[in-house]
Amino acid sequence: MDGGPSGLPAHGGWQHSIWSAQQTQRDALSVLDADSHRLPPALSRRVRERLETMADALASAFEPPRFTHGDCHASQFFLVQSDGGWQVSGVVDMEVASAGDCVVDVLKFGLELAVTSPRLRWWEPFFAGYGSTPDFELVRLRLLGWHAANFAAYGRPIPPRAVVLERQLAARDWAGVFGV
Repeated sequence: MDGGPSGLPAHGGWQHSIWSAQQTQRDALSVLDADSHRLPPALSRRVRERLETMADALASAFEPPRFTHGDCHASQFFLVQSDGGWQVSGVVDMEVASAGDCVVDVLKFGLELAVTSPRLRWWEPFFAGYGSTPDFELVRLRLLGWHAANFAAYGRPIPPRAVVLERQLAARDWAGVFGV
């Protein structure tokens, strides 16, 4: 668009879940509500208690605004090999790229790597390359709010939603979060 947007999205209008902590929470609670009839009531309550803290817990992830791909997959990066190693030479599928929660890109990329390379502890060199590790508890919180479709796109059968949620609640390390 010439000149970019003139302001924030209209209140009550559609917003991508990566745009604000409040929208991330609204979307996560909506997913839980849609799934609640298939979940044991105690599990649904435990997940809801966690998700109700989401907007406050994730507030710092949106400040300052950071570039976010919004639908990141490993296959969207073009690489070239040079004397110094591999370099990204291009990225595709940028229609939802915007300012937002960039950790979501890491999670989508990570779930894909967990399926294609289940024994590889990919996060160790990845986090080292970026110089920091995302907050573990906030990663688990984000994944608790994701729709099953976020896990379905990676080519393996998806366990029942209750199993996925129990696994995320029980995860105590990166291998547990990514199902390795």
